[in-house]
Amino acid sequence: MATPEPVQELFERAVAVWSRPAQIRDFPSWKGHPESRALCEAVAERIRESESLLYTGLFHDNQHVVAYCLLALDLGTSARLRALPESLQSDERHVTIHYHSFASQVQIGELARKLTKKYLSFAHPRPGVFYPVETYAGPWTE
Repeated sequence: MATPEPVQELFERAVAVWSRPAQIRDFPSWKGHPESRALCEAVAERIRESESLLYTGLFHDNQHVVAYCLLALDLGTSARLRALPESLQSDERHVTIHYHSFASQVQIGELARKLTKKYLSFAHPRPGVFYPVETYAGPWTE
């Protein structure tokens, strides 16, 4: 059995990929594609180890890195989404989020506020535990 990649190296590799200007992929990866989303899921699976790294990524100069860090914190059900910094919630930089065949342009602050609201309105069964997309229905289901 191979030893897992150290989380610091995984995060650095993710930041290198996320820094490329492209649409933010907010749909499950398949067989490692798209790479940006697969790395987001890999970091979220190890949320207990990567949470502090993801939090520092929220202050990155590149808005794509910030958006993927927010999405990874969401996937990992991080309690840090409860109280994101005001500077992040008022960030006016734009990213394009692509969800399957739909794409929309949002501000980083809008995304941060949306994820905070989602976290606060939904009692996660076990905060800080990654739920694969197949098993995590989200707050919009009954």
